[in-house]
Amino acid sequence: MRPGLAGLAGLLLLAACGSSEPLGTRADDTSVGVPAPDVEGPITGGLRGRPWAGALQDLAPYDVVQEEYFFSGTAQARDREGVATGRSADYRSRILVQRPRDPARFNGTVLLEWFNVSLEAELPVMWMLAHEELLREGYAYVGVSAQVVGVSASPLALKAWDPLRYAPLRHPGDAYEFDIYAQAARAVLRPAAGPAPLGELRPQRIIAAGESQSAALLRTYANHVQREHRVMDGFLIHTWPGPIGEDVGVPVLMYLTETESAGITSPLGALRAVSWAGMIDGLGLAELPGAGPLRVPISEAPSPDHRWLRVWEIAGGAHGDGPMVTDFLAQLSRDLAAPLNMPLALKLPAGCVLPINQLDGGRSISAALHQLNRWIEQGPPPASQPRLARNSNGSLRRDAEGFAEGGIRMPNYAVPVGLNRGDTCTLLGSYRPFLPVGLRERYASAPDYRQRLAEAAMDNVAQGTLLAPEAEAYMRESEAINAW
Repeated sequence: MRPGLAGLAGLLLLAACGSSEPLGTRADDTSVGVPAPDVEGPITGGLRGRPWAGALQDLAPYDVVQEEYFFSGTAQARDREGVATGRSADYRSRILVQRPRDPARFNGTVLLEWFNVSLEAELPVMWMLAHEELLREGYAYVGVSAQVVGVSASPLALKAWDPLRYAPLRHPGDAYEFDIYAQAARAVLRPAAGPAPLGELRPQRIIAAGESQSAALLRTYANHVQREHRVMDGFLIHTWPGPIGEDVGVPVLMYLTETESAGITSPLGALRAVSWAGMIDGLGLAELPGAGPLRVPISEAPSPDHRWLRVWEIAGGAHGDGPMVTDFLAQLSRDLAAPLNMPLALKLPAGCVLPINQLDGGRSISAALHQLNRWIEQGPPPASQPRLARNSNGSLRRDAEGFAEGGIRMPNYAVPVGLNRGDTCTLLGSYRPFLPVGLRERYASAPDYRQRLAEAAMDNVAQGTLLAPEAEAYMRESEAINAW
């Protein structure tokens, strides 16, 4: 009999049982070591009458409010390792807030995203990936304009996109990015002056989150600045590997794919490293003023799991996959004034003849966020997950069909209808669908395939790497596959 959806919900409930003293429950902000900025807003008007990178989704059914605020103060300059240099500068930047209107719907956690600027425009990647979990579970989301390229140093920067709305913004440069980001968190807790960006909501936990280039900077922040600022309650570091010190003091969940394990952003185990900055140099982009990627350190092998760290390695996953790229292009197409030319980083190299990866990392990152939030709120840490298996030279070990061994295996990888890989085609991986004859060789019938997929989904729910709503989505999608 096919496993029921009620069984999935029951497994999720069981997975959530067991708790100890919470790690992050803020009664006040007296222990925070970063100054509070002034806040202005909500911001309205401008040439376009809306904020850059606002939600694509209809927020009304969730009774979620979207507002934009400016925040200002004095930031300290830091070097690439997060060490203060002694310089300071005034700044004014912005945050984009999506929050439940009703305090009763708020789960107490703020996801504070460091906007990714690899494409020279601010992209809310973590919102794109995890918005379904954020909306249904009552999180507050705050996106932060932390880097100069997103504010003023690009043709796609805020001040170029709407010079009237964003005229007051002033960013002194990326040496100040760590403090600007931290002061955004401080504004969420309690601004020095001005309105509270979360309205009547009272945050208990702040999770710092970022993807790729932003994740690399957050790893530096976690290792070298967090102990000084003490403003974050946890970190969700998405698709950038590297060590996390055992003295970080707050939970960190590092989410990695095959791209970071064996592709262009991979250090190939502990053997050698690939410099992101070097890759940008090779593309002739090194002279872009204030470009965020130039402050990204080389990738390094992730640490073994320890008291404060859990690393998830997703078999078959890619740095960017089909659903993510669809959201990228939808946002850029809506927000850009001119017809969209696909950005350089999304163009497939000539040798990439297969479709880009279709594993859909948003489903597993929603589970990662859920696990991290529960860890911070309740403790103890979630169970460690299997790492991807490696050969002696650090490369991924694969079977005869090309499937990676080990790692977290999502239902559509454990019970596949095609091969997803993350170590091909730059950052976007590849997908090779099986022919009908191949499906018939692998599965006795369509019901056999659906039964096995449902069992795999339940296994993921039981291990905490998939949530019940996403498991249900896999089951619904399996109904459309009838190649037998």
